[in-house]
Amino acid sequence: MVPPPSIGLIIPSANRLTEPQFNTYLPAGVGAYVTRLRMAGKYRKPLAELKPQLIEAAEALSDIKPSVIVFHCTANSMESGLAHEKAIVDIIEQASGSDPGVRPRRHQETRADQPLCAGHQSARSELSE
Repeated sequence: MVPPPSIGLIIPSANRLTEPQFNTYLPAGVGAYVTRLRMAGKYRKPLAELKPQLIEAAEALSDIKPSVIVFHCTANSMESGLAHEKAIVDIIEQASGSDPGVRPRRHQETRADQPLCAGHQSARSELSE
């Protein structure tokens, strides 16, 4: 039996908008499961210091075997460019064995103004298949 589609979300501990939005806009039958990290405001830290918590969060979410894991913290993922975002993706992928919701493009297809993240539209289409 194939498990129902689901999204594992890693969000900042202070975020109060993500869960209501996901619960409102996800297609019927798609679950959203959240884990939080203290990574904003006074808890903001560089990726090297955040990495152990990010690994733990991705490992915890992988226990439910989500269809995709999303790191939902724009400030952290975008602050140092595409290489920084790719490092976050690699951490999540290695820690969980799950697809972190990112579709890296080949270098020649990526412009400086395009993040690696394919965005909610592709995740939504995959989950509703």
